[in-house]
Amino acid sequence: RGRAGLRPGLTPDGPPHRTGAGRQTVFNCAAAGNLALGMRSRRQVLSAGNSIRTHVSDGRARVQVEGALDLATRDRFLAEVEASLDADVLELDLRDLEYVDSTGLSAIIQANKRSEAEIGRRARLLITEDGPVRRMLELTLLHLTLDVRVA
Repeated sequence: RGRAGLRPGLTPDGPPHRTGAGRQTVFNCAAAGNLALGMRSRRQVLSAGNSIRTHVSDGRARVQVEGALDLATRDRFLAEVEASLDADVLELDLRDLEYVDSTGLSAIIQANKRSEAEIGRRARLLITEDGPVRRMLELTLLHLTLDVRVA
């Protein structure tokens, strides 16, 4: 839903209206809201510096993800998780994520399953008070089954 609470493709007055020879004019509220607010678009986030780093200390491995977690970064994220499974605790630091899609969400679930299988406990997800990861986890109700911590 866009900033005005409308689905992309809807005009403020209802569904797209026809103009001449069957063409449709589509008003994308989400894109217009992002431009009006000066927010970065998904394309800008994907082209920005995505980074995935692992920090290991005192038996705790922290995989930190910045930028986007999607199809382009999924394999690298899962490789970092696999390399960290010899620790006692796996933390997924998702506080600097600006974008996560269904592929990224699937990778988070897969990392949690690998942690349960190899370490014997769920991965700890570190998220911000309000952000795309928290919204996605609450929308899918995964915050009820994953070990999510606001940090």
